[in-house]
Amino acid sequence: MECQVDKNEHLRHVLLFLSNGGLSAVAAAEKIQAVYGEEAISDRAARKWFSRCMEGNFDLSDSARSGRPSDFDEERLNAVVHEDPRQSTRG
Repeated sequence: MECQVDKNEHLRHVLLFLSNGGLSAVAAAEKIQAVYGEEAISDRAARKWFSRCMEGNFDLSDSARSGRPSDFDEERLNAVVHEDPRQSTRG
């Protein structure tokens, strides 16, 4: 059974918990890395989220990003490829 929780948001909840427990950002990152692996979170990311919490921002979801939204239609691509597998994305 696969977990339905966003991994990054889960790690931010863990960071908040460890922050409230009195750990530093680096110590919290080390604890998370010990459980989830070295690539789970960087010290820099942990410091960023700790800083946000210290400022009173407890919103643990990703903030909106600027730029063009993705409107890629994977189903359409699959249909086109299945119609003619010899097609190329190169002109």
